[in-house]
Amino acid sequence: MKRIAKYILSMAALAALGIPVPAAAQSCATFLKNINNWFITKPQGTGTYEILLTQVGNNSEGTLANYVEGPSGGPGVLTYRARIPGSLEPPYLQGTVVQYFNARRFDPTNTGQFAWAPFDPNHVDSVGVTIALGSAPQPPLGSGVKLGQVTFTLYSWGNLQLTMQGLCQDGLLYGIMGDSIQLMSLNEHFYVTK
Repeated sequence: MKRIAKYILSMAALAALGIPVPAAAQSCATFLKNINNWFITKPQGTGTYEILLTQVGNNSEGTLANYVEGPSGGPGVLTYRARIPGSLEPPYLQGTVVQYFNARRFDPTNTGQFAWAPFDPNHVDSVGVTIALGSAPQPPLGSGVKLGQVTFTLYSWGNLQLTMQGLCQDGLLYGIMGDSIQLMSLNEHFYVTK
């Protein structure tokens, strides 16, 4: 919380001095290339390499927020899908997560009282997440997917697919879909099964 307050005060001070604060969106090229190289080079040796995903979102009216995690709680897990030899399609990250919404409320006390708590764990959506780690040629040669493009497959809504072009900043990937913003943290995770 102190970090957020410090950031807000810093931006307010710069604005008061008339100093413009430019947007600092960075290309996803370096961030996603590093993730791709981590999977290819396996720097920690033999074991399981995966990306842990946590995601939040909010719409422009402030009426709908979402939170995404793994099916069993904790971060979602994205696995690496390498480029298929001879294919023009890029490697990508892919996984299935659970999505909660603030508008889906419940009574955590189970007393039958007013449903006041947001993010009802009994009414969630299953969502597939795919993040492109490279680009593909435009059709008819390829799919035209771009580096950092995120595709959400809404399994609970008849496999409806939504896409956003990811932007990266300080280890975060974010993007705009319609009137909402989605923010993702992608963290490398390695373990050895004994």
